[in-house]
Amino acid sequence: PPRRKRARLLSGLLRCGLCGKAMYVATSRGTSCYRCMDKSTGGKCKSPTVSAPMAEEHVERTVLDAVGARPVTETVSEAAPESEAARGALLDVAAALAAVGTAMSDDAADVAALLNRRAVLLPERVRLRQITASPSVLSFIRDTGRTFAEDWHAADLTGRQRMLADEVVRVELARSTPSAR
Repeated sequence: PPRRKRARLLSGLLRCGLCGKAMYVATSRGTSCYRCMDKSTGGKCKSPTVSAPMAEEHVERTVLDAVGARPVTETVSEAAPESEAARGALLDVAAALAAVGTAMSDDAADVAALLNRRAVLLPERVRLRQITASPSVLSFIRDTGRTFAEDWHAADLTGRQRMLADEVVRVELARSTPSAR
């Protein structure tokens, strides 16, 4: 069966800091919260339960503070200019070879000159075919003019999950001191 869409920002990223198991979203007293998977399978993990909105807000703030101002880049690939030039030259050589073939059928044709012309064009066609057979691709990184924070705020939940997964391997929830939340 198809997998369900992850409903919360930290789905799949939040781990218990005590046992290392995944934390899942549950509803407790009408509030969404993250709980350790070990508890749901009868384990004895003493991991705390945390409010989902509070955990997500904390992680979002921490990530945006760390990388929000970073410029977003993208990889752009395009055919190398020499490949494009070779493709055009190959068309010219093919047209020249066709013209030689047509000229050969003329009764007044200088066959020796046409054969010399053909002898020059054939190796050139082979060379150009090799160049165009596996076109060179140039890849470069380009600045988009946007920041991570701008992309974050423009993204939907799935986009934010993807961005977070690219930046963060996992988030661990550990017990805090008794007086802290």
